[in-house]
This record gives sequence, C-alpha cells and structure tokens, in this order.
Amino acid sequence: MFYQMWFYFSRGDFRKYGKQAFIEHYEMVRSLITQERLLEYDVRDGWEPLCKFLDLELPCDPFPSGNDTDDFKTLVRRLDGIRIREAAQQHFYMLAAVAVAAVTVVLFAFLE
Repeated sequence: MFYQMWFYFSRGDFRKYGKQAFIEHYEMVRSLITQERLLEYDVRDGWEPLCKFLDLELPCDPFPSGNDTDDFKTLVRRLDGIRIREAAQQHFYMLAAVAVAAVTVVLFAFLE
C-alpha cells in the first residue's frame, strides 16, 4: 500500500515528479485553510511554534527526533526487503505447484 500511495502521489516517477507533487499538495492545503487556522511548521523548530499555535504549554519532554533521513532510508530498505521476500515466496509456491503437477503427469504417464 505504501508504494501504491507513493506511485499515485508522484505520478509513477518519484524522482521526476515528487518535488512538484509536494509543492502542489502544499498549495492545495493552503487554498483550503484560512491563514489563521494554518500552521506551516518545520519539525526542526521543536515544540515552541507548535504549542503556541495550539495554545498549549511547552512540555518538559525533549522534542522527539526519530524521523530523520537515515531512519526513513532504513524503513524503505526494510519495506523493500519485505516486498522481495513476499515476491520470492509467491514465486516459490507457484513453481512448487507447477513441479507437483509435472511430476503427477509424468507418474501417470509411466503407470499407464
């Protein structure tokens, strides 16, 4: 599902259309929300602008930072590995079914 979403979002070529797709998405969101209800937020800014916008006190906990580029690349690699294993497993089962059918045909041919 993750890949289907990215494929649709980036018109089938993330390297070619990804940046433009994000720009268009942001423009669409900006057009739907009034300025006073819109927060253009950069997570590198931490808690302060977010809490101010939401009219909340600053939390004592440090701002989380577990969504960096390396984490994203690791996630994508992990998802790629899962997809490769699933595809290999599907092909294995298909080949196993064909092999069983072939062996069955050969055995019946020899038994007759």
